[in-house]
Amino acid sequence: MYLARVNQNLGSLFYHQGNFAASARATSVAAELYKKLGNTLGMASTHLLLGNLVADAGQPERALEHYRIALKGFEETNHPSGKYNSLLNIGTTFHDLRKFEEAKDYFNRANAMAVSLDDPDAIARTLHNIGLSYLLMDRSQHSLQFFYRAIDVARNNGLQLQQAHTFGSLARAYNNLGRHQQAIRAANQSLELAVENGMVSAQVTAYRNLFIANQSMGNWRQALEHHTHYKLLSDSVNRMESKVAIARIETQFQNRQLEEQLSVKEFELENQRLELQEKNLRLQLERTQKILIATGFVAVLVILAFVQASSRKRKQLNNMLIEQNAITEEANEALKRKNTEIASQSDKINKQKTIIEEKNLALVSSINYALTIQKSMMPNAEQLDAMLGECFVFFQPKEIVSGDFYWVGKLRNKILLVVGDCAGHGVPGAFISIKVLSYLNDFLMLKGDETTGTLLNNFRTYIAESLNQANAPRHKHEIVEMAIVAIDRDKGDIEFSGARLPLVISSNSPVLLNGVRMQPETGICYRIKPDPMALVYSEAPKPFTTQKVKVEKGSMIYLATDGFADQFGGTNGDRFTYQRLYNLLSDHFSLETSIQKNALIRKSASWRNGHTQIDDITIVGARI
Repeated sequence: MYLARVNQNLGSLFYHQGNFAASARATSVAAELYKKLGNTLGMASTHLLLGNLVADAGQPERALEHYRIALKGFEETNHPSGKYNSLLNIGTTFHDLRKFEEAKDYFNRANAMAVSLDDPDAIARTLHNIGLSYLLMDRSQHSLQFFYRAIDVARNNGLQLQQAHTFGSLARAYNNLGRHQQAIRAANQSLELAVENGMVSAQVTAYRNLFIANQSMGNWRQALEHHTHYKLLSDSVNRMESKVAIARIETQFQNRQLEEQLSVKEFELENQRLELQEKNLRLQLERTQKILIATGFVAVLVILAFVQASSRKRKQLNNMLIEQNAITEEANEALKRKNTEIASQSDKINKQKTIIEEKNLALVSSINYALTIQKSMMPNAEQLDAMLGECFVFFQPKEIVSGDFYWVGKLRNKILLVVGDCAGHGVPGAFISIKVLSYLNDFLMLKGDETTGTLLNNFRTYIAESLNQANAPRHKHEIVEMAIVAIDRDKGDIEFSGARLPLVISSNSPVLLNGVRMQPETGICYRIKPDPMALVYSEAPKPFTTQKVKVEKGSMIYLATDGFADQFGGTNGDRFTYQRLYNLLSDHFSLETSIQKNALIRKSASWRNGHTQIDDITIVGARI
């Protein structure tokens, strides 16, 4: 392991010195050593550096091979920063190959990883790269939202270098869209930051964007002035790059000379070492001959004495062996009897094991069939898309079957979305959920023009009566938590009623609850509180409330059970909490629903971090 790390460090050192050949040799040796040791993390780190080396050598396709090997290794070892760097490098390489669609996908994955690392610099960089990909695909309008977000993150965290680069790209997008006045403002902001921080390349980009904007607006004097600055700085950058290239070649030549001198020195030292070994061997041979002559006579006397003593010992040993053989035979007989008993017991145990395995197989088969029934009673992807439009479902049972459920249906001109959590998980919770789904599919649609609160009242009555909770106290713990949303797409109105499960809304626009503007729970996330009682028998039941919500088009609504927020994990084994969940939904609500779902899946897996899943997880999101 030590030798592998030494070669890895040498490879990194040679790389930063510009000695790419020596860096490649040392890094390749480290990769082979890590492979023999089975060290996946070490192999991933070395392939990341090898990818940089071949990318610098102008071989992007080979660089992609190394980066993908590195990404696989970092994923297997759950190394977040390694995964981020691999995804970023793959995206950059596709960018160099002008495969901007592929580059955008990897930048999106890198951005999600940067968010999980809570690294503002990485978040700003990946957002800028996503915007740049759209810009180079001639989708300038779409690139703007990513540049805005990158600038906000960079400004809030004092990242002036990233602000300078992103304002430059934003100016280019404005020019492409013909919004030249805005391009001038963005380019001036980029130029001010670039001059303050000595960023020559960013200044070149800023002057070029100012030249294009003023030329397009007919401001010929300003255009000429900016073009002059652009040419002067551009030529300066080219000269600087030439000097850097020459210095790198000189450094490589000097390094090769040093390597040749070291090789000569090593050859001379090796010859000296061999000569010393030859002298030492001659001296050892002479000493050995003298010792053998001196000890030969003593050895003869010792042998004679040993022979006489051995004769006496042999007789004693023969007597002891006879006694020992008798004892051994008795022990063998006892052992045979014991083995016979063990074999008989083993046969009984194996028969019992076979019976248990057969019963377990039958039980698992029955549970799997119950899963098939449960899934058939919940809507499939086509039904969800037809009813809700742009939406996603993150459904992850703790065991084979689930106490959680979701359902969607149509009641005249309204779309009903239902999410519920039956007490317990696994088989007990699944039986209750199937009963609830049966009611939804067979009876709920027969009701009249009712509010969501009335539907929950009827639901509570059905649960209490079907489980005979009034006369069977043992069933009173079999409660159901549920949230119902009724969406009127023609009017843009939403009705909500909840039995312990809230409605969560993410929106950039104001949200009205019963005609009153709400304050966000966190960021742009709003929480509509449910009623505190569950669906269970009560001698004096309180009616459920119906809450009317007004949101703007493009907002996201979410219904979720408590499995995600209550999961233990992280570095300290804490609960995830609703606060973290609301922040996660706020950060991703503007993205496509498939990306939102993937972000939830990745966060759930990374947060558990070896902990066991404690409950069923269900989150349904739909865009209004």
